[in-house]
Amino acid sequence: MGKIDIKPGDQYIKSGMPPTYWTVDRLLDFPNTPQHVRLVRRRDETSHTRVITIAVSALMDRKNYKPVAA
Repeated sequence: MGKIDIKPGDQYIKSGMPPTYWTVDRLLDFPNTPQHVRLVRRRDETSHTRVITIAVSALMDRKNYKPVAA
């Protein structure tokens, strides 16, 4: 697999109603598994902070997550 160009601070939007905004907190390397990332949901006045861990392949699936332009 080629180099993955994801770094802490990158932002993504998850499709859905309503869409949610996530920031890459860190890259995770687990033995014998594909690379994962830890995402933190961006807070607003109506939501609580949420943290999830997903595979990079899931983050790169544009049906579910899209990068937010800087």
